[in-house]
Amino acid sequence: MFRVAPPRGGTGELHHDDIVTWATRQLERKAERARELGAQVTLHVRREPPDEALIAVAAEVAATLIVVGALGRRAPGKWQLGSHADRLAQRAQVAVLVVRHADVFGAWLSRERPLRVMLGADLSRSTDAAMELVDHWRKLAPCDVTAVHLYWPPQQFERLGLDGVRSYLDPAPEVTKTLTRELMHRLASAAEPESIHVHVEAHLGRLGDRLAQLASKRDADLLVVGSHNRAARGGLWEASVSRWALHTAETSVLIVPAPADATDTAELPRLRNVLAATDLSPAGNAGIGLAYALAEPGATVHLVHVVEARSRPPLSPHDVFSLENEPEKDARRSQIHAALHALVPRQSQPRATRVYALESNDPGQAICQAALRLDADLICLGTRGRSQLAQVFLGSVSKHVLAHAERPVLLAQKPRG
Repeated sequence: MFRVAPPRGGTGELHHDDIVTWATRQLERKAERARELGAQVTLHVRREPPDEALIAVAAEVAATLIVVGALGRRAPGKWQLGSHADRLAQRAQVAVLVVRHADVFGAWLSRERPLRVMLGADLSRSTDAAMELVDHWRKLAPCDVTAVHLYWPPQQFERLGLDGVRSYLDPAPEVTKTLTRELMHRLASAAEPESIHVHVEAHLGRLGDRLAQLASKRDADLLVVGSHNRAARGGLWEASVSRWALHTAETSVLIVPAPADATDTAELPRLRNVLAATDLSPAGNAGIGLAYALAEPGATVHLVHVVEARSRPPLSPHDVFSLENEPEKDARRSQIHAALHALVPRQSQPRATRVYALESNDPGQAICQAALRLDADLICLGTRGRSQLAQVFLGSVSKHVLAHAERPVLLAQKPRG
């Protein structure tokens, strides 16, 4: 789609028909150049605000992408974005590409070099939609894709069981490892996911600004971001990651809306890592047999038991896996490992077993944190509940895990008799 402005100057007033004739002639010239490259082009001339016209025409022709240009540079390194492009990115229900350097796309389509794409990725469906569109572009010509995930350190430290005073700026290996794995799971449906580079880093400021900085630092030709707030107005759009990336990036930006249909395609889940937590009581052990029964052949069953955390200075760093990470032999850890190994069913083969002594004063939270760190596909817990009012009989640990776990949870009762 092209937008052209009527000629300036002169004292006579142009009639509507004159403007339409002139605009059609200008568009036809541009369309001829596109046709020479093999594109099929139709013209639409409308006398209404550009963003409203583009959205309307996109709906009429079932377009999947709207392409507009930035207005140009305000100063070296600073690009101006028109209000029409901003409103278009906010309101459009299809992807919007704001072009700042058109020549790189010509070089890419002529296969002179790959298109360098940086994808601002999170763990939501908006990333799925953005990656799906990037995959489509990768089929047209080669693309070098880097997925970048920025995280807020306090949230991830709490989520993964890393307590105490820690640096918010230095890389946290456990956080990087877990988020990289989760992001790769998110991108697994992409064509050749192994060819996608993943970059994870902590960030405390506006995410959109940092994505724009990284795109410039990595010489990206295109920054791709998903949008959660396409129907949002006012403050929600003003504060969105995609809007700030759009306004501050020096490269072209592609904004992809999250799918309107939030229904995931039904797929059989794979149980390659199953976590079974127990307090070592008969009722608590009830989930262990089910964990082995459900885990697929070749899978790993992780048996965990949570012990009370040892006394330490209030602000000192602590890891829920600290007892496992100590190099010295620990009597408490050895005793727990032996007790967990004794619970492994005789028919456990060909499934592997790993045992852990977790250290926390909140067992439910520790189980949720361990499930993320161990990449569990399922959490199995034993419970004492036997009545229709089962929740009344659930222990506090089971209640916490059911309420807060990010992985599926299966509750098992000890067999009667």
